[in-house]
Amino acid sequence: MKSLGYLIQDKGAHINYVQSGSRVIDALALMAVENAAFVVIMQNGKYLGIMTERDYAQKLVLKGKKSSETTVNEIMTTDLPTVTTDDSAEHALLMMRSFRTNILPVFENYEFAGIVTVNMLMGEAMREMSHLAGKSDQNKESFYYWI
Repeated sequence: MKSLGYLIQDKGAHINYVQSGSRVIDALALMAVENAAFVVIMQNGKYLGIMTERDYAQKLVLKGKKSSETTVNEIMTTDLPTVTTDDSAEHALLMMRSFRTNILPVFENYEFAGIVTVNMLMGEAMREMSHLAGKSDQNKESFYYWI
């Protein structure tokens, strides 16, 4: 599998984020528009954490708080393990499994480079398997041509 840097570059630079101190209701609105399960929290261009649907449900709704009165900083996840752009997709999947998460922040030279998700990694794995299956079919066709 490819490096995480390649996967992030291939996906594009668009990252759904809100500024530190934003209200949860505003982050939820962005998530709804983008059909996203999470939003990155940034401050002055620096990664602070991620707010997920799970954070919203467990840290706000179940505690009876209001999304219009709560900031993302109060409920965001800040302790996710991180990976680098040089790490492999396999390494990221192992990290996700070990830490029971489906989202990992990716860094390059200590700078935030993007997010990798389990869906992104599985999509890449499926593309590679499809590519390998296609090569296998080509080899079979070549073999049968010579028989």
